[in-house]
Amino acid sequence: MDERFSVWQFFPDGSYEKVRDHVPADEAFKGFKHYTTSVGARIGTTVRVIITDSGDQINAEWKHGEGIVFPPAPSTRTKEYQCQDCGIRIVVEGDLVPAEPILCQRCDPAFASLLDNKHHRVQR
Repeated sequence: MDERFSVWQFFPDGSYEKVRDHVPADEAFKGFKHYTTSVGARIGTTVRVIITDSGDQINAEWKHGEGIVFPPAPSTRTKEYQCQDCGIRIVVEGDLVPAEPILCQRCDPAFASLLDNKHHRVQR
């Protein structure tokens, strides 16, 4: 049997209503898109919209003023570190945190034998 989904919208006073009940994924997504872009969503009379599966787990969530909060968007943040041996700047994208000590590819013994200068991809 195919998975079925429900779509719920919530209002500022805490009340809510089921706006799609046990529908296929494509229909649930259409309903989710409709209610998150509706006039009510834009002016704040709809404050939250969710898609739930047959196990009552939230598969998608939108909140007024925040947009889609689940699933979370991939991180687009960057962080800068400095190689502890040579001082070169290292730019890391996303939520990755380098292991200590922070070394560039040229200074890290695990990478040193694999790289030559033209393939060293760390920004200066």
